[in-house]
Amino acid sequence: MRKSKLLLVVGALAFASAAFATPAPVTATATASVVGFATAAPWGTWQAELAPAYTRLAALRHRAARALEARRITVGAAVEIQAKADVARARLDASRRGELVEPTPAQRQALAEAIRMIAQAEQLLER
Repeated sequence: MRKSKLLLVVGALAFASAAFATPAPVTATATASVVGFATAAPWGTWQAELAPAYTRLAALRHRAARALEARRITVGAAVEIQAKADVARARLDASRRGELVEPTPAQRQALAEAIRMIAQAEQLLER
């Protein structure tokens, strides 16, 4: 009986002390954004082979704009990135022309040039 009274008193004291403790306010702020890019193309076609480059190019342009807004790159770097992106887009569009089942060597070359320009622009963004 004595132990139960002691336990009851200790419990009451613990409960009472917790009642007077003011909890620390918890505050948190966070900003997040999710951006997705995709390019639709029929499966197994030359357009499907081009789609990843178009998607990569769209993501590059978006990342460059965000970096410029956040002042992580200069206006000059942004202009250079966009110029390379414009050339890459023109090469991708040139590679897409026609309804051939198999791409011509010129179309494959245009895709390779576009990918190279995208990579160069990405390097400018990573500096």
